[in-house]
Amino acid sequence: MRYSLIFLCNIFLLLATNIQANNIDSLYLQLNDTREDSSRIILLNKIGATLINKSPQNSLAYSQKALSLSKKEKYTSGSAEAYINIAKVYYNQKIYSKASEYYFNSLKLKEEIGDKKCIASISNIIGEINFQLGNMNQSLNYYYRAVKLNLEIGNKQGLANNYNNIGLTYKQQGEYDKALNILNKALYLNRKLKNRKAVAKNYGNVGYVMLEKNDKTSKVFFERELKIEKKINNKTGIARSHYHLGLFYNHYNNYDSAIIYFNNSLQNISKTNNKLLSEINKKLATIYSKKKQYQKAYSYLLASNTYQTNLKEEETTKLITQYEMQHKFDKQLKMKEEQQRIKNTSFFTLVVLILLLTIIIIILFVSLSKRVKNSSIERKKLIKKHKTVVKNLDQKQKRLTTQIMYNVQNTEQLNKIISKLVTHRMYFKKQNHVFIDNIIKDLRLCTNKNAWEEFEICFQDIHSDFYRKLEIRYPSLSINEKRLCAFLRLNMTTKEIASITQQSTNSIEVARTRLRKKLNLSNKDISLTSFIAKM
Repeated sequence: MRYSLIFLCNIFLLLATNIQANNIDSLYLQLNDTREDSSRIILLNKIGATLINKSPQNSLAYSQKALSLSKKEKYTSGSAEAYINIAKVYYNQKIYSKASEYYFNSLKLKEEIGDKKCIASISNIIGEINFQLGNMNQSLNYYYRAVKLNLEIGNKQGLANNYNNIGLTYKQQGEYDKALNILNKALYLNRKLKNRKAVAKNYGNVGYVMLEKNDKTSKVFFERELKIEKKINNKTGIARSHYHLGLFYNHYNNYDSAIIYFNNSLQNISKTNNKLLSEINKKLATIYSKKKQYQKAYSYLLASNTYQTNLKEEETTKLITQYEMQHKFDKQLKMKEEQQRIKNTSFFTLVVLILLLTIIIIILFVSLSKRVKNSSIERKKLIKKHKTVVKNLDQKQKRLTTQIMYNVQNTEQLNKIISKLVTHRMYFKKQNHVFIDNIIKDLRLCTNKNAWEEFEICFQDIHSDFYRKLEIRYPSLSINEKRLCAFLRLNMTTKEIASITQQSTNSIEVARTRLRKKLNLSNKDISLTSFIAKM
C-alpha cells in the first residue's frame, strides 16, 4: 500500500510538471498570435510570473517588456503587475535594494487603483525585507499596515500570515510576551481556516519562543507540531519538528533524548539544506563532547564543517548569479538608452554639438590660461584650507572620543549605583522599599536614550564616507553591525563597546565573530580593528 501511494504521488508530480510545461507553451503561442497591446501586456506578465523561480533572467526580460509596453499605453494595472514580478525576482536573489525599489513602485500604482488586498500583500513583503535587513521597527510598521488593510477587507489568511511575521519580529527583539500573544492569534486563525501546514509552523514558533523563556511547556507545542507534520506527511516539517524537540532536550541537558531527536531530524531533512544540517551536526558534536565521547564528537564536527563549506559554496554561487543578473540588467538598459540616442540623433544635432564643443574649448582655454597665472595663489590657499580641515577634523575626533568615553563612564557609574541599590534593597526597611525602587527608576531614566543618535550624527560628520563605503562593499550588514564597525573605527575596546551598548562582553565578542565572517576575514590572520581602520 505504501509503495502504491509513493508511485501515485510520483505520477501526480509528473503530470503536474507536464501541465505546467504545457501552460507556459500555451502562453508563448498566445503571445505570438496576439496583436492587441493590452492583451500582450497581460500575457507578458503571466509568462514573467510563471518563470520567476524556473528562469529568473527570462522572467526579468518578459516583465521588462510588459513594463515598457504598459508605460507606453499608460496601462496602470499592467505596470503594477510587471513591477511585482521584477521585485519578486530580485527578492528571491536577495537583492533587497532593487526588490524594495520595484515593490514601492508597484505599491504606488496599487494605491492609485485602490487594490487593498494587493497593498496589504506588498506591505507585508516590504516588512519582510526590512526584517531581513535588521530594520525591526520599520518592519513592524509595514506589518501593522498590512494588518489594518486585511482587517478592513476580512482577509483572514493574510491576517494569519501578518500575525506570524509580527510574532517572529518581536521574538527577534527579545519581547517574548508580545511575540507569544501575537503568534497565538496567528495560530487561532490558521486553526479556524484549517490550514494544517501553517498551524504546525505556528506551534513550532510558539514553542521556540517559550523555550527562549525557559518554559518547559514548549515541549507540548513541539509535539503538536510533529503530530500534524506526520499527518500531512511533510518531510521538511517533520525534520524541523524533530530538530525543535532536540533543542528542547538539549536545553534541559537531557542529552540522550536530544541525540535521538537530532538524528531523527537528520533522517528526514533534505540533503540540500546545508545550513540546518551543519547546525544539527554541530550540536551533536557538542553533546558528545560533553559526554566525553570525543571520537563521535569529532566525526559530527567534520560533518558540520563539510555542510558549512557546501553552504558557503551555495552562497557564493547565489552571489555570482546576483552579479550576473545585475550586470545583464544594466547592460540591457544601456543598450536601450544607446539605441534611443541613435534614433533621436540627427545631422543638425551633431552640428550644434560641434559648435557647442568649440565654444566650450575656447572657454576652457581662456579659463585655463587664467588658472595657470593664479596657480601659485590657489595652491597656497588649498594648503591653508587643508591644514584648517585637518585641524577641525582632529578637534571633532577628540570631541567625539571624549563624548563616547563620558557616556561609557556615566553608564558604568549609573549601572554600578543601580546594581548596589538592587543588591542592598533587602537590607532596608520595608517601608523604604518603594522609595529605593523610585530612586532606581529615576537613575535608569537618567541614562542617555539619545546617545545613539548623537553618536551617529557626530561620527558621520567626521567620517562622512565611512558608512557609504561599508554600504557599497558589504550591503548585507545590519544597523548594529555598522555601529560596531564605527566603534572599531574609533579603536574602542570590547569592554568600552559593551559599556556604551549595555551588552555583555561575550555578546560583543560574538558580534565581532559574526562581523568577521561577513567581512570575509574568518580564515585570515588580520586584525578586525586594523582592517576597518584602513577603509
